[in-house]
Amino acid sequence: MATSEMGDTILEREFDSTDTDGNKSIIKLRLGIPYQISDSTSSLKWRCAYQIIGKGSEKIKLAQGMDAIDAMLMCIQLADIFMKMYQKDTKITWLDDDWLGLIFPPVSELTEEERKATSEDENSPFKQLFDEFFRNFKGRTAPSNMGD
Repeated sequence: MATSEMGDTILEREFDSTDTDGNKSIIKLRLGIPYQISDSTSSLKWRCAYQIIGKGSEKIKLAQGMDAIDAMLMCIQLADIFMKMYQKDTKITWLDDDWLGLIFPPVSELTEEERKATSEDENSPFKQLFDEFFRNFKGRTAPSNMGD
């Protein structure tokens, strides 16, 4: 499930990392543009490349999905799994918080106060994620060779 080319990056997040010796570094998560595989016999006809740089193998990997959003969400879920594995020997934070902002708890698990704060807060990670996505996505088109 690996590819040699990432293609255009449409989403990127940087995490702060501190190893057991106190050495600090950056871990970067990159997501590519989802693309459709027309000759696939599977119902998972969409692919999305992702890469974690600064920890682990750094190989470009592919996630599969039923549609473009499903493939992107699968990238984020897989990245969250890898990051949690990496946290066993490295302190990884995002915006000085142990919560990396990749997987949100189900809305039903949020209190009414938390739901209201998230929807109204201009600095909420959720709003920042979508603002970043649309800022990076604006004006881009999928490369013609992504499905080859």
